[in-house]
Amino acid sequence: MRLLLIGILVAFGVPTASAQEPDPGGSQRGSATQGSDVSSRTPWNGTVHFGPLIIDPEVRLDSDWRRSKPASSQDADNDLLLSGKRVGFDARLGKRFGFEISADLTSSTPWRNVRADYRLPAGVTVTAGQFKVPFSLDGARSALERDFVFRSRLADAFSMGRDRGVTLDTRFWRKRLTVDGGLFARDGDRTASDSGVTGGAGLTGVGRVTITPLSRRRGILKDLRIGVSGASSRLEARRSELTPRTVAGQELTPALYWAEGRRTRAGLDVRWRPGPVSLAAEYLRVADERHGQGNGNEDLAPLTGSGWFVEGTWLLTGEDKAKNQRPRRPLLAGGVGALELVGRVERASIGERGMVAAFAGSPRAPHAALSGVRVFTAGINWYPAAGARVQFNVVGETIDGATASSLRGISTVLTSAVRFQLFL
Repeated sequence: MRLLLIGILVAFGVPTASAQEPDPGGSQRGSATQGSDVSSRTPWNGTVHFGPLIIDPEVRLDSDWRRSKPASSQDADNDLLLSGKRVGFDARLGKRFGFEISADLTSSTPWRNVRADYRLPAGVTVTAGQFKVPFSLDGARSALERDFVFRSRLADAFSMGRDRGVTLDTRFWRKRLTVDGGLFARDGDRTASDSGVTGGAGLTGVGRVTITPLSRRRGILKDLRIGVSGASSRLEARRSELTPRTVAGQELTPALYWAEGRRTRAGLDVRWRPGPVSLAAEYLRVADERHGQGNGNEDLAPLTGSGWFVEGTWLLTGEDKAKNQRPRRPLLAGGVGALELVGRVERASIGERGMVAAFAGSPRAPHAALSGVRVFTAGINWYPAAGARVQFNVVGETIDGATASSLRGISTVLTSAVRFQLFL
C-alpha cells in the first residue's frame, strides 16, 4: 500500500509535464511531435532560450526499494533509498558548439558528464571532456533509456562507463551509417574491484559503428539498428579486476589472476522498435593478456569473459516505443498513463569451462576457473505522465562457480525491486 501511495503521489506531482505531447519518433528531450491526441498547446518543457544559446536543464530523482532472498546488504530495511539525484544541463550555442555538465549528488564522485562538442563543416563532431565511452548498447544507455531497474550483467561487468577523453563522430550514407572513434585516459569507471585492486586499465582506444540500413524507407524495419564495438587498452602488470556481479553488486570472484599486456573488448548488438514493441540483443567479449605471468615468467592463456542478453518490451496501451517515453493518455487527462511489459534473459561469465577451482585458484594458474551467472528478469513499467515512471522488476539469478566468500553456498537469488523516477 505504501508503494502504491507513492506511485500515485508521483503521478500527481508532475501535472505540467502530463500535458506534453508524445514522442513516438524517439526525439530528444523537450521536442514536440505531431499527431498528439491531447491538447495541441505545448507547455514549457524546461528549455530556455537566450538568443543563440539554448539551455535544456536536467533534473532526475530516483528512489529504489529492493528485497533479495537470500538477503543482500543492498536491501532497504523498510523505506525507499534515494539511489540517484541528478542535476545539470545540456546547452547549444549556435549550430556548431554544445556542452553538457551533470552531477549525481548522491555519489561520492558526483561529476558525471562534463564535456563540450564542436561540429566541423565536414559533418564531423569533436567531443572532449568526461562522458560515456561509445562502447556497448546497454553500457551506453542512460538511466532514462533503460527499460529495467538494473543494467544487464554484461554491461555491469565488461562495459566501460565514463572517462576523460576525446572522440570524433561522423555520419555517412545519408546518416544511416555512424562511425565513432576516440582515445580515453583509462577504460572507464565501471571495472573497479571490491578486492582492493584499483579498477581500470590505461590508455584506451575505442571505436563503434552503427547502421540503420532501412531508415529511409517505410515499413516495420525502418528502426532496425545494428552496432559493432571494439576497444583496446594498455594493461600493466596487476591482478585483473574483471568479474561478473549479481544485481546487488556482489562479485562472483575476487581479483585473483595476474595479467599484463592488452585488454581487448569486442561487441555486437541489435535494436529494433516496431511500433509499441521493442527488441534488443547484445553479445560482448573481453580478454586480458597474461604476458610473463607464469611461475617461470612464461605467457599464460588470456583471462576471458563474455556475456549476452536478449530483451523485449511491449506497450500494452499502444504507444510507439520511444527514447523519451510519454503516455498517450496521461493519468491526469482521463487515462491511466502508459503500461509496458518487459522481459530479459542473459548470461555473463569469466574463465574456462572444465577448469576446477581447486586447480585454478592460484593467481598464476595457466587457466582461470569458470564463474558465471544466468539471469531472468520480468516486470512492468508505468508512465503515469511525461516526466514520471514507476518500474517493478522480479529478477531470478542462478550462480555457477562463484568463489567469493559473500556468495559461498549460494546458487540462486531472487530479487524484487521497485524504482520511482521523476525527471525533467
